[in-house]
Amino acid sequence: KDYRIIFTVTAVSTTSSVNVRLRASGTDNTTANYDHCRIYASMNTPQAVGTNNDTTFGISAAGVDTASNFTLDFINPQATAMTFIAGTLFNTNAGANQESGVVNGRFQLTDSFDAATFICSSGNFTGNYSVYGYAK
Repeated sequence: KDYRIIFTVTAVSTTSSVNVRLRASGTDNTTANYDHCRIYASMNTPQAVGTNNDTTFGISAAGVDTASNFTLDFINPQATAMTFIAGTLFNTNAGANQESGVVNGRFQLTDSFDAATFICSSGNFTGNYSVYGYAK
């Protein structure tokens, strides 16, 4: 089964980036097996950022504020296969410019997961989220 998470940030204590970790049985997987790429435009400047062997999926750049939302699809999270993510983002970056784009990634190993943790790089944030399962 595949899932979609829609997350809207409602408050932040300080500007930061948003990352996601996969979880199994209540424990975050912190191994360096996350590969991800984000392609986005900040005002009129297109940019691409990618990382292999990271400890999280990097979802947004620094500057998340209350005008932020993310839509992420999780592919194969409960299967004994690689887990992939694909999604869209919108936020205001640290320079008060709007940033929108796409993010993709994979977890290199064939672990099975039952949850995800949204993490900010500094401070904390609150928000609302919805989780949807895709029927096959």
